[in-house]
Amino acid sequence: MNRLLIIALSTGFLLGACKKADLSSPAETPAPLTETVTAPAEPVYTGFNYSTTKNVTLSITLRANNDVPLAGIAVSVHLPGDSVIVFKGLTDNNGLIKTIIPIPANADKLIIDPAYVGLMRNANAAISAGNTINAIIGGTNGYGGDIIPEEANNGESKAVAKYKEAGLFTTDFSYPGALSFLAAIVNSVTYPKVLGRPSYLESVTDVISPSLLTYVNASLPESGSISTTNPSYLADNNLSTINVTKTSDIYVTFVSKGANYQSALAYYTYSTKNPPSATSGGTLFGGIDKFTYVFPNASGLGAGGGLKSGDKVKLGNFAAGTSIGFVLLQNSWTGSGITTSAQKFLTDSKLILKAAIH
Repeated sequence: MNRLLIIALSTGFLLGACKKADLSSPAETPAPLTETVTAPAEPVYTGFNYSTTKNVTLSITLRANNDVPLAGIAVSVHLPGDSVIVFKGLTDNNGLIKTIIPIPANADKLIIDPAYVGLMRNANAAISAGNTINAIIGGTNGYGGDIIPEEANNGESKAVAKYKEAGLFTTDFSYPGALSFLAAIVNSVTYPKVLGRPSYLESVTDVISPSLLTYVNASLPESGSISTTNPSYLADNNLSTINVTKTSDIYVTFVSKGANYQSALAYYTYSTKNPPSATSGGTLFGGIDKFTYVFPNASGLGAGGGLKSGDKVKLGNFAAGTSIGFVLLQNSWTGSGITTSAQKFLTDSKLILKAAIH
């Protein structure tokens, strides 16, 4: 099998595949640009006097996770706490925007928003003493230059998962294998525990090519309702789980997140012939046996988490007749664990309503 499953779960976008592969797509890349991007001649701002402005030299670079430039991507810039756009332009063939914009003299940062799946959204960028910003969004490190990383949640969790063999009376939550929380989460200088980076990531990451990002953004555009852009995706007869028909290795690859929440992604399995009828209660009562965490904090580095685009987890080797579903626990990462009572969104449409009730 070499099928690709795109999972859109409120907080971001992830890819599931049935074997290791360079994640690419035949989708067309943006056409070369011939126009130079410049600031609007007469921008409209709110909350300041034009006599108290300064000019900021802005350089924005957008890259895929293999450092290939992303061309033709629309980028908006606004002031913190103000939704009024002070600049909007497209990246050139080098994935670059260079311009000079006037802003309030007392501003010390700007918000840069590519609104593109695969890239950090609403990134804070610091204005230097020389009134310049050099912002890199994407690339092998996720971000760079004057981008200010978002802080991770830091609080106590209401429930921390413990490993259990099977949930007969309740639906259990666990990390892969017999890992404890401390063993499952990286705690280092580069990735402190609060970021929630899993220790069980594959050593080789996937390439998220520009063509694949083009395909994903065309299918699931940011700030657009799927019911309007691609209503066929919501049809009842569409497959919303992975149904294994031949023994296969299953992987899930992180691409990016768009929402401000720091959510956990988990999966569950069941016999294709005997799907669960409830989200809780354990197998004895027809419920899901166990949720196993894939990404404890499905957030990118610099966006409140510790994941980089292309990071992936091997769920395991699954026999034919196994079905795999996914669940997102909304804003459940606390910095010290996962709140299992958080609102849940499941890929299995038959269980979504029941999950909202429990």
